[in-house]
Amino acid sequence: MQIVSKEYVPVPVAKAIVARRLNEDREETSLVVESTYRYLEMFSKCGEEEAEKAYRMLREELGLKDITAAMLVSILPETIDEVRIMLDFEGRLLETSEIEKIIEILKSTCMSEEGE
Repeated sequence: MQIVSKEYVPVPVAKAIVARRLNEDREETSLVVESTYRYLEMFSKCGEEEAEKAYRMLREELGLKDITAAMLVSILPETIDEVRIMLDFEGRLLETSEIEKIIEILKSTCMSEEGE
């Protein structure tokens, strides 16, 4: 297996990428890849499509950096304080209204399938 690109993605998207790799060539798959998939499966909190939608909305509507958007979609913080902790990479302070928008985006995409 070789690295073909490098980018920040939410856990559900990483899970889908690894799953496709597992399905492509199960015999060539290493134990590390299988272990990685099990880890991603345990910590994936929403589906790939929902995660991609939330990630895209956070990037486009709020101008968040890739790493911040990926972390937010992976962890799904539910409060303003939880979101604030994850904004270190932004290099700017977000208004409370922007943080509320982040929570709204996460709830309307990823959290909606959990019944929240």
